[in-house]
Amino acid sequence: MIQYLTPKQVAERLQLVPETIRQYCKSGVFPNAFQAVKGGAWRIPESDLERHQQPPGRVEVAPGIWLEPRSRRSQAMQDASARRRLIRARRGGT
Repeated sequence: MIQYLTPKQVAERLQLVPETIRQYCKSGVFPNAFQAVKGGAWRIPESDLERHQQPPGRVEVAPGIWLEPRSRRSQAMQDASARRRLIRARRGGT
């Protein structure tokens, strides 16, 4: 069953003020947050909070299995290597 939290509960966990959490809800930081009645209290699914607390770029590919992003340096080295191969191929070299 889905657990829903109030802005006050989320604020306590993230060490923020409830008004900041309400702004997050309005701006889409918590994409599944909703107000049952227009102008009423916000409800935030616990799953949104868990996703928000994950390090950026980290992706869950299966339950409990996370894919870590490549470092910028390793990606830059791979890009540079690909550029060198492309230049060599255009020149007709090996």
